[in-house]
Amino acid sequence: MWELFCYKYQMLPLNRILVRANNFIGDVVMALPAMAALREAYPRAEITVLAQEWVSPVLRSCPTLVDRVLSYDRPFHKTAPGRKALIQQLRSEHFDAVLLFQKAFEIAWVMRWARIPVRVGFSVEGRGWLLTHKIPYHRVHHPVHRILRNLELLQTIGIHSDRVLFPMEIPPAAQEWATQWLAEKKLLGRPLIGIHPNVSKAGGTARQWPIERFKDLITRLLKGPYGVVLLGSAVSNEMFQPLIDIRHPQFHSLLGKTDLIQSMALFKRLNLLMSCDSGPVHMAYALNTPVIAIFGPTNPHLTGPWGDRSATVQAPVDCRPCFETHCPIDHRCMNWIRVEDVLQAASRFIDFPQEVSISL
Repeated sequence: MWELFCYKYQMLPLNRILVRANNFIGDVVMALPAMAALREAYPRAEITVLAQEWVSPVLRSCPTLVDRVLSYDRPFHKTAPGRKALIQQLRSEHFDAVLLFQKAFEIAWVMRWARIPVRVGFSVEGRGWLLTHKIPYHRVHHPVHRILRNLELLQTIGIHSDRVLFPMEIPPAAQEWATQWLAEKKLLGRPLIGIHPNVSKAGGTARQWPIERFKDLITRLLKGPYGVVLLGSAVSNEMFQPLIDIRHPQFHSLLGKTDLIQSMALFKRLNLLMSCDSGPVHMAYALNTPVIAIFGPTNPHLTGPWGDRSATVQAPVDCRPCFETHCPIDHRCMNWIRVEDVLQAASRFIDFPQEVSISL
């Protein structure tokens, strides 16, 4: 029982709370319900989040949850002088408690030396002795969705909540930008489908659905009345060029052309997002946008899209989930997923005309 790992269950008198956010967008989104529960339990506390710069826009889109965001400069803060500077900075803040969603040993060590009296986190990487309030985390022995596991972590300090809330707000300037861009491309009034074909470097090649399948999917969708938008971060290779080169008045590529807040504004306007297992999947469902997530080596029961406005597509292969970043065999978990499988899943949310739904 994980409760044996917990030292206290009662609410604590906390006024200054630090949260160490995860390093990837999807993980940050999956921690938002726990942060909402934290705010509900401590409505007058100052909640500060320590986060890397690329995930900060997600946190700043939640002004009801976050009072301040401190920058975690990973290249600097992982050096000896950087760790010392971070420890000194955190000591000067006099935090009452820190909540560690990130699971690295090093950050627990930093918080111990920063003399933060209450240190809440997952007992992994041999760091349990550095924490005052803890539960184990293991994706095999504790197969619970990350959102729920983050909420369970709060029980160690007496916060019990099963509500899953994503209080994200799109800034008016970003909303206006999205409206103007859609108007310029003559997409206003059309049902809009987003395609997010790439995965993060950390996700590796194992999560990548073949690009030729994405091209076939887009070609099929363009036979209908839909506007199709290619979304994603900047890419440094020619892998996605076959998609960028698609020429159709209803298709537009924004790969590498938007910042995170602009992407969020567009996600909010989509009728559907189709994506590999990546951060935008989580941003989409958090913004109440239907999403189809194509899963390969990972387990959607642990990190899949949340809610009844989402669906996953998986191949029936015995070797998954393996959690590998690069497939050591033939990548069958992704190669066996057909365009028809993705369209079938998407038909829950969009009534495709026959010219889209028929076989190629």
